[in-house]
Amino acid sequence: GTEFIDGQIILFILALGLVSRAMVGPAESLLSMTGQQNITVVVLAITLLCNLILNIALIPPFGIAGAAIGTSIAMVFESVALYIAVNRKLGLHIFVFGGEGLPLREGPVT
Repeated sequence: GTEFIDGQIILFILALGLVSRAMVGPAESLLSMTGQQNITVVVLAITLLCNLILNIALIPPFGIAGAAIGTSIAMVFESVALYIAVNRKLGLHIFVFGGEGLPLREGPVT
């Protein structure tokens, strides 16, 4: 019905955030399984705070679309932060595009 048509843009906005999250694959799991769970907790806490602040700022002027935009921006932040953490701590290129999926640096992983 009309509610579905009205909700299409909201689903599209949220899908952008989900796609960005999918582009870095199992970054959270990689960090947690390699003893870097504290970094994961920090990234998730900052993402939660970012999502909260964005939703408080965007919901009053934009309604549900503002909530979707804030949540998607927070998911993009989470994706970027997890990618950087995995790259720096484990030396892996986990982004779906570019690289061969091999470690970016030589030597043992610390």
